[in-house]
Amino acid sequence: MFADNLRIFVPALNQGWPRMAFLVTVSLLLTYLNYRGLNVVGQTAMTTTLFIITPFVLLCILAAPHVEPTNWLQVDWGSVKWGTYLNILFWNLNYWDSVSCLAGEVDNPSRTFPRALLWAVLLVVASYFLPTLAALGVSVDSADWQLGYYGKVAQQVAGNWLAWWVVLAAAASQIGQFQAEMSSDSYQLQGMAERGFLPKCLARRSKHGTPTVGILLSSLGVVCLGFFSFVDIVEMLNAVYCLAELLEFAAFVRLRMVAPALPRPYRVPLPTWGLVLMLLPASLLLVVILLIPLWERNYTMICTTTGAIVLGCVLYPLLNLAKERGWVAFADLEFDFAHSTAGKCMRARAGK
Repeated sequence: MFADNLRIFVPALNQGWPRMAFLVTVSLLLTYLNYRGLNVVGQTAMTTTLFIITPFVLLCILAAPHVEPTNWLQVDWGSVKWGTYLNILFWNLNYWDSVSCLAGEVDNPSRTFPRALLWAVLLVVASYFLPTLAALGVSVDSADWQLGYYGKVAQQVAGNWLAWWVVLAAAASQIGQFQAEMSSDSYQLQGMAERGFLPKCLARRSKHGTPTVGILLSSLGVVCLGFFSFVDIVEMLNAVYCLAELLEFAAFVRLRMVAPALPRPYRVPLPTWGLVLMLLPASLLLVVILLIPLWERNYTMICTTTGAIVLGCVLYPLLNLAKERGWVAFADLEFDFAHSTAGKCMRARAGK
């Protein structure tokens, strides 16, 4: 998406070796930022946030006199590609669980996370909803809505200066997404390796305290995905993400049942049945997203999703076998569920 946003002003990034060279160069630079540590990533994100938000605030203000409210109610239902629409909408609004991978790197996460997530939700809703209302009010023709359309609206209501700013801000936001995704993925691999679920080599930290191998693997994955179109990447990521989320939800409920006293950075203040009810709507949405390829007869995505399931079913017992036979070194640190539960019972008896 970074290259796609910039190609409006740099057509050479549309395809071919210039596009691939650009993607590889940017990936290497951003990988180095992640290698330097979360402080560098966080400071970069905070610095660019104002630069990203300001042009869209100006767009909403300057577009207001040109808005036709009746445009908001005009919908060409026949032109809507529902599968693509739901996948892109889902992709834009998911990955909230990724912050949990960074809980060990955050001071007082039980207090910081709820407040940060609340403000993040409000900011995300406003940053999507308000510019969309402004742009729809200016033009409702569905043919106009292509990647980079906000830049065209900005040019129409304010001129080239705002158009450039909007496009550069959109490109910068993709950098932020890249950084956040790489950080969460690499720290997730490191955390699993430190708990003995993955080979010990994935737990290796750099001199900056960052997961070196995880960052390199994440960067390699990004370069490989550069050969696919944006929609194909979104659909593949959504399928894998939905499977992972359903597994996380099941593990979340299961851990609350079998290890209620397990130390947690943040504990959801609901009983088990409340957790199930809370997760039910999200679980139904995940199933719907997984069923879209079947509805559209998208056999490429069906094979990709099936392949991900088969790969997971093969890798899990294979990793356990490698651990038992000593083929690869694994960390010894694991959770003691029984001890955690027993400890809670003893403290309860002592309190009585």
